[in-house]
Amino acid sequence: GFLVSPLWLWLLNRYGKPRVWGWALVAAAPSSVIIWFIEPGPAALVPSILLSALGTGIIACHMAAAPSLLSDIVDYASLRSRSRKAANIFALSMIVNKVALACGAGLGLMIVGLFGYAPGKANDTLAIFGLAFGFSMLPGLLIATGGLFLLRYPISRKKQDVIRKRLQQRAARLATA
Repeated sequence: GFLVSPLWLWLLNRYGKPRVWGWALVAAAPSSVIIWFIEPGPAALVPSILLSALGTGIIACHMAAAPSLLSDIVDYASLRSRSRKAANIFALSMIVNKVALACGAGLGLMIVGLFGYAPGKANDTLAIFGLAFGFSMLPGLLIATGGLFLLRYPISRKKQDVIRKRLQQRAARLATA
């Protein structure tokens, strides 16, 4: 991940955070599904490592883009409300992130159980499909959906520049008053 971080930073600055992050997620979604088609066994090692490397490289984009985009949201909220909202927004973001992780894992396990998968036992084709669906296909679909939402993110770089300029102007007025 750290090897591609400079590339992601350049892309995020060049083409815009939501756009690059959105396309990265859309491009990452198939890797979540492809893992389902890898047959277990020794021959799975190399394809699994390659998919893990791809996923790690894309997570590097997420790690760079998410807090930066959240900072842009803080700027917008601060401009609109005329008060500082950073702590509230970052705290809410952390809570939402933790709830999403917990619900995602729980939902995945629930889906697997609904298909009749039982760990440590011989499972039929439907149960194996449920395992693949709950931990491969559904996450891939959700990742792609998140990417598509990011592509429609309403605050462009130009709008963010205007927001930042207005915040700076407000701060300068308050400093001289």
